[in-house]
Amino acid sequence: MGDGKCSPGMTGVMTSIDVHSLNSAYDQFILASDFFERSDYYRQFRDRYVNTFRWIERHLPRGGALLDIGSGQFAVLCRKLLDARCDVADIDTRYTDALRKNGIGFKAVDLSRETVPVDQPYDMAVMAEVIEHIPTPPHIVFANLKKALRPGGQLLVTTPNLYRFRNLTRMVTGRRIFDRFVLPAQDRPIGHFLEYAQEHLEWQVREAGLEIAESSLEQLSWGGSSFSARVARKLLAPLLKVHPLWRDNIVIVARRPS
Repeated sequence: MGDGKCSPGMTGVMTSIDVHSLNSAYDQFILASDFFERSDYYRQFRDRYVNTFRWIERHLPRGGALLDIGSGQFAVLCRKLLDARCDVADIDTRYTDALRKNGIGFKAVDLSRETVPVDQPYDMAVMAEVIEHIPTPPHIVFANLKKALRPGGQLLVTTPNLYRFRNLTRMVTGRRIFDRFVLPAQDRPIGHFLEYAQEHLEWQVREAGLEIAESSLEQLSWGGSSFSARVARKLLAPLLKVHPLWRDNIVIVARRPS
């Protein structure tokens, strides 16, 4: 599925930052910092952050300019490991001390209604597990972010896959899948009010005037918020290798046309 070049699907990507350096930076600057979630959350989902960083690393030039939409963990890692100029844009302003300590700029923005103010264009914008929280058609959000990119700059989007196995089991058993559909407010972000299928998100990217470079279904993490969820993911691993539609994540790399 998708126009672009697809990755191997289980996060088997080429890297240049060695594993020890990446894990050390994660321990020092993510686990030990005051971010939105508790430190045990970042321990449980370390692999998702590491695997997403590997995607960024493939496309962001060393010393480049990054706009991180969200809490800023990727901005911190790119600042420390890729010497990138980094800014963070988010609706939540309560957790910015860790960013300022690491020389990262912050812009308070409600992406459902506002555009990101830009002084200099960015080489890459990252929306990692964010678009599912924004109650606005994604193509409008992506089009606004396109304005923040230099010509040829790239947008990396990761988001939960609508057809992931977790959603299928919840639908069959009658359990709630999505959060309440309300408008966000400053310092009151909302949960997952909607999730997307790969083809749907690709359409949104193209509608924004971006070119799809890569699109794939990935398993970015084997972690989970509960012990049973972690065990279930491990048991599902062989099935997810042959049935990618049930993997947890969509990953799209899109380019602003030159």
